Amino acid sequence: MDDAKKIPERFTVPFDTTDPEHAEAVEILNATKRRKADKIAKALVFYQRHSGNVSSMVYERKPQEPVTSSDGILSGIDDALDAFGID
Repeated sequence: MDDAKKIPERFTVPFDTTDPEHAEAVEILNATKRRKADKIAKALVFYQRHSGNVSSMVYERKPQEPVTSSDGILSGIDDALDAFGID
């Protein structure tokens, strides 16, 4: 029996909402109206390129107001991606 996926670019990813990081990821993805795959791809590529070690990078952060909505979270993600030169 062939183990190859029918559509290799499609994934089913169940999140464990008892894990706080998974729960936050679910909230972010549910608040994202479009381009969920784009955000996931950017996050994975960023993590892979930097081996999960962001502390070794120089990143000047502007002071910001506390995030009070999912729109603010998404804006913060986009700002962070822009700061690291990730399209």
